[in-house]
Amino acid sequence: MAKKLNMTVVIIGVVLLAMTIVAGGGLFYLYQVRRNPDRALGLAHQALEAEDYKEAETQLGRAYAFGKTDEDKVQRLFELADLHLIHNDQHEADWPKVMGCWNKIITIDTENIDARRKLLDFYYQAADAGDARSWGPVEEQTTEILDILEREGTEPDTFLLMANAKAELSIARRGATPDRRTPLDKCIASLNQLIKAEPQNGELYTLMANAVIVEGELNALAGVIDAETKAREKAAGFLETGTEQADDKATAMADLMLYKMQMS
Repeated sequence: MAKKLNMTVVIIGVVLLAMTIVAGGGLFYLYQVRRNPDRALGLAHQALEAEDYKEAETQLGRAYAFGKTDEDKVQRLFELADLHLIHNDQHEADWPKVMGCWNKIITIDTENIDARRKLLDFYYQAADAGDARSWGPVEEQTTEILDILEREGTEPDTFLLMANAKAELSIARRGATPDRRTPLDKCIASLNQLIKAEPQNGELYTLMANAVIVEGELNALAGVIDAETKAREKAAGFLETGTEQADDKATAMADLMLYKMQMS
C-alpha cells in the first residue's frame, strides 16, 4: 500500500514538474516575443495603416526599446517623431514628444545632422517669429552642425551660416552672455564670408549694419572715442552698398531709408 502511495506521489510530482516546465517555457516564449523589435515594428506599421495611433506608439516604443543597434534605435525614434507629428481628426500633434525624440537621437548619435537640422528648423522658426530665447538653441545647433561639416570636409549652405550669424548677433545684442564680443566677432566673420559668396543677397548687408552698430556700442563701452558715431556711418555704408548690389533693390532701399529715419 505504501509503495503504491509513493508511486502515486512520484507520478503527481512528475506531472506537476512537467506542467511547470511547459508553463515556464510558454511564459519565456511570450517574454521573448514581446521583446522582438522586428515583430513590434511590423505591428506598429499595421496599426498605422489602421490609424490606431495609440497602438502604433506602443509598438514603436517597444521596437525602439528593444532595438539591437544604435542605428535601429535612431531609426525608430525618427518614426516615433513622425508619428507624433501627425495631426488629423484622430490624432493631435505632440511637439514635446517630437522634440524629445530628436533630442534622444542626438544623445545616441551626437553627429546626426538630420536630427540636428530638425531641431534647428524648429528653434529658428520660433526665434524668427519673435521668441528671442530660441536664438540660444539656434546658435547651439548651427555651431554643432558647422563643426560636423568641417570635420567631414563639407561646405555649409547659406541658410546654416545665416542662421548662425543671426543667432550670434542676437546673443551679442541682448547681452545673453558676459562676453558679448566673441559672438559678435563670429557673426561679423560669417557675414563677411557670406557677402563675398553672395553679394546679391540684400539681407546680408542689413545684418552687417546691425552687427556694426552693436560693435560700436561695445567699443564705446570700452572707451573708444566716437565709436558709436563711426559705427553708424559704417552701417550706413553697408546699407548703401546693399542698394547697389542686392537683387531686391526695393527692399534694400527701404532698409536704408528706415535706417536713416531711425538715426535722424
